[in-house]
Amino acid sequence: MFSFLSLLKTLLLTALLIFLMQYKVGNQTIESHALHWLRSSEAANYLRNVAKGGVKAAKDMGAEATQEAKELVQKVSAEQNAQRSSKF
Repeated sequence: MFSFLSLLKTLLLTALLIFLMQYKVGNQTIESHALHWLRSSEAANYLRNVAKGGVKAAKDMGAEATQEAKELVQKVSAEQNAQRSSKF
C-alpha cells in the first residue's frame, strides 16, 4: 500500500509541476526559461565539451582498431598464401 501511495504522490507532484511550468513570465513560459538556462549554463557547456571529446576518442579508437584489424588480416592472408605456394 505504501508503494502505491508513493507512486500516486509522485504522479500528482509531477502533474502539478508540469502545470505550473506552463505559466508565462513575460512572453515565454517558465518551462522555456528553464530550458534556455539549462542549455546556456556553464555546466551544460562543460558536459557538451566532455561528450564531444568522448565521441572523438571513440572515433579515433575505432579507426585505429579497424586499421590494426586490416593489417592483421593482410598478414595472415599473406602467410596462408606463402604456405599454399610452398606446397606446390
